[in-house]
Amino acid sequence: MCSHFSKHETYINGVKQMSKSSFKAFVEYKGPEGGFRVKLADNADDLSEEETEDDDRTSRCYSEITDSESDIQPYGGTQTKQQAEAKKRHDKAWFAAKELVDSERRYVEKLRLLDELFRERVVRENALDKDKQNKIFANISSLYQFHNTHFLPQLMEASRDWHTTKRYA
Repeated sequence: MCSHFSKHETYINGVKQMSKSSFKAFVEYKGPEGGFRVKLADNADDLSEEETEDDDRTSRCYSEITDSESDIQPYGGTQTKQQAEAKKRHDKAWFAAKELVDSERRYVEKLRLLDELFRERVVRENALDKDKQNKIFANISSLYQFHNTHFLPQLMEASRDWHTTKRYA
């Protein structure tokens, strides 16, 4: 199980922009057979960062997108206030979902570096005894394989379908 929480700060002309609200995305992955579920909310109380004692195949990732990052101005067309709000909500959801994919991609790359490069160097230079190596690197390969072959590809596929489905499912 993994948890990831990231927060972005926005600067314009060197001045930090304050945000009135934030948008959070919650992903729960139930393994290759169970798929995953995404919940998006702009109320901090709607989503929890606590991990529950689910089985080991469950992954959770959190992302926070500020409203200043998704303020997209309409192109001179006349939109109703409701249409503009709906577009703003959709854009926030898209950026939150995109951050999930980007975060997962970075996580998989870090696991690969640990699994392939760092472990090989520790073994080659005999920096640690075998018992310590086994304890430190016990789950790295399986975590990398799971995230690289199952979770990340499913997130990427759902991301490609986002503009037609407007959701991850």
